[in-house]
Amino acid sequence: MVQAQPDGEALFAVVDMETTGFSPLVGDRIIEVAIIRVRADGSITDEYVTLVNPSRDVGASHVHGIAQEDVDAAPTFQEILGDVVSRLGGVIVAGHNVRYDLDFLGAELSAAGVFLPSIPSLCTLKLGYRLHPTLANHKLATCCAAAGLPSARVHEALEDAGVTAQLLSVYMREAQSAGMTIHDLLGADLAFPASWPSLPVSNRHAARVLGRVRAEPPYLARVVAALAGMRSDEQVAPYMDLLERAMADLQISEAEGEALAITAKEWGLSREQVISAHHDFMRAIVVAALADGKVTATERRDLDAAATLLALGPGMVDAFLYEEAETI
Repeated sequence: MVQAQPDGEALFAVVDMETTGFSPLVGDRIIEVAIIRVRADGSITDEYVTLVNPSRDVGASHVHGIAQEDVDAAPTFQEILGDVVSRLGGVIVAGHNVRYDLDFLGAELSAAGVFLPSIPSLCTLKLGYRLHPTLANHKLATCCAAAGLPSARVHEALEDAGVTAQLLSVYMREAQSAGMTIHDLLGADLAFPASWPSLPVSNRHAARVLGRVRAEPPYLARVVAALAGMRSDEQVAPYMDLLERAMADLQISEAEGEALAITAKEWGLSREQVISAHHDFMRAIVVAALADGKVTATERRDLDAAATLLALGPGMVDAFLYEEAETI
């Protein structure tokens, strides 16, 4: 059973991470991490945020707004292991698509030779589907707007973690009103680990440069950002979120296609669920691409590249373009 925390102590650690890309399986790394510890009533007990030197390029700066020079003097993840791990002990880790954050966290810790026991976790993305299934989509901004909460500066770890913590508080109250217990939400009776690694704390951190003007996103990234609604279900929702991340950074390669397939399997999706998700996602991209009434030759190349990542042939793009053009 999940044990109740003593009065006044944190029950949740809300996490958010900015990364060089969408998958640690292809060498992507964390470049910013934020952890906010909150009590059951939503009040904050501790905030931690820092840029992280990934020891490689920072990836798509147009997505996260972090430039290479911003991380040059930042600590590496190995240097902040104790700072991160100490904030995750004895709490339920929460996030919007928390599996994504936990996958990156696990990869970084494993690379440093640290292996954490199983951590109870709660996903506000999945919880949003359970509590509000009729929303057009369950992006963080959409869920916050529906809950009457202000939006964050997207892809800034502390901002995203902060609004996720607020959303979690709203959802916990709604779940309680609906008669759901914490055990119902976690999906199993989980106990906090009996022991937790004790690592040196460095107290190192590096702040992001605020107000930096982000470069104009590439065409496909703009199309993905404009996606309106893609109905799936609670199980498939995190994978759809991953597809958005994969398209937004525009790093489309065979290795990333393989990483998607591996991740889908690790996240418990069947082949049929993956195929359906890819079809729905590609259709949504085509609908967004046709919003201005045309698709140029350059834009069509990006759509074909997206289809390749999704293991769909160009014939599928043609079919969706024809189908949607008929409705205009």
